This record gives sequence, structure tokens and C-alpha cells, in this order.
Amino acid sequence: MLNIENKGREFEEYVHYIYDFLLNIDTDQTEEIIVTKNAKIRKSNYTHEFDIYYEFKKAGITHRVAIECKNTNVPINKGRVQEFESKLRDLNNIIGAIISLSGFQDGAKMFADEKGIITLLASDLPNFMQLISIRLTNVFLPNPKQRGEPFYILMEIDQYNNLTGSYEIIERNHKNFIFLFLSKKHAEKYLSHKKIEDLQPRALKQESYDHVILMATRLKAMFSIIILPGDTETNFIGFDISPEDLKKEYYYI
Repeated sequence: MLNIENKGREFEEYVHYIYDFLLNIDTDQTEEIIVTKNAKIRKSNYTHEFDIYYEFKKAGITHRVAIECKNTNVPINKGRVQEFESKLRDLNNIIGAIISLSGFQDGAKMFADEKGIITLLASDLPNFMQLISIRLTNVFLPNPKQRGEPFYILMEIDQYNNLTGSYEIIERNHKNFIFLFLSKKHAEKYLSHKKIEDLQPRALKQESYDHVILMATRLKAMFSIIILPGDTETNFIGFDISPEDLKKEYYYI
């Protein structure tokens, strides 16, 4: 284990070794992985620098993770986390993690949790890939309390009321459609009319758009956006939109 007196570069080398090792034993050869230390990521005319950066492909979608390593004598304060969060927000669609040898102040930990930034101690590193997996699961399998951005989509549940990861595909006039609802209540009313018990409406998060759009494109499916519920299972007001137009009009990441 790294002695707490060892300074910045040695700590970064240690972290790099740990997660590089975990990446190589926790993935298959079909996934593309990029691992970089002291990474400089350019946007427009300036760059953001991260201690460690990696990206990998899963289900055809690129996921990016940026890591900051803090070897300070005192717990990390909120200001340090805010600086990191501003870089992540500027680049969009990137998972952030801060690893600190001295822990985090309460305000820093609370702010990181609110912004979805992973906070770790050196002792947490062996579980790093598990934490990343949980974060990706939250992207693809949203929990019931999350709000649509702006839509809700129908997802399949198993006998234990857990999401299976499958979306509802509806065939209409020999074409495939994926229903999107502007209101969770509208989606629940639709399911009630059709007496469907193995589906639940879940938020379509912005982070999930690429995955859902790729799925629709491969299935040659259209989206049908439901804007008003009706009194019967077929009396709903909405309009159809292609995957390309959905991304252009509603995807902001």
C-alpha cells in the first residue's frame, strides 16, 4: 500500500497501475480502451487537463472517465471539487472521479454526490471498476425517482420488479415504434388502458440518448412522442419522429 507521505506523481503512478490492471482483467477483447496519464483534452481553443483519463466502448457507445488524484495533507474542500466539476461540465458526457489520500470535507462530499462525481479513498481502488459499473447502470437503467429529460420511455421489468434493460418496441402498420411520453402520468395511463404489468415508465436521461438512438437505428424503428393521453388505449395524441431528428431536436449533450 502506498505510504501517505509519498507525493503526487508516485500516487498517480499507483492509481494508474491499479485501474489499468482492473481494466485489462474486467473487459473483453471486443471493447476498445484508451488509457492516458496527464491527459489534455481540447475543446475549441483551450484544453482541460486530467491526472488520469480513460475511455472504452460498450455496446457501440464510447464512455469517458476522468480521474483526479489528490495527495494533500488535509481533506479535499468543496472548492477543489467545484473546479473539477466545471471541467467535466464543459466537456459533457464524461464520468468524473476524485481519489484522495486524506478524505473529503463534508461540503465537498455532498457537492460531489449532487453532481454525480465519484469520491474515493486509496483503499477504495480495488472496487473502482464496480463503482464505474454502477454509474453506467444508472445511465442505462434509471431508477423510478429520476425525471425525464424530457421524456419517459417504457422499460421491461421481471417478476421481482427489476428492470431487464429492454425497451418496449411496438409494431404498427408493419413498422417498429418506440413510445416516448412527456409525462410519467401519461405513460402510466397508457399502461393502465392496455393492462400491461411487465412494463414501467422510466426517465430517458440525456446520457442514454446515444444508446436508445443507436438501438432504434439498428432496428429501423421510429419514435412516437405522446403529448396528450386519451380515454382509450388507442386514443392518444402524438407525432412520429426519426432517430436522427430526435437527436437533433432534443439531445443537448
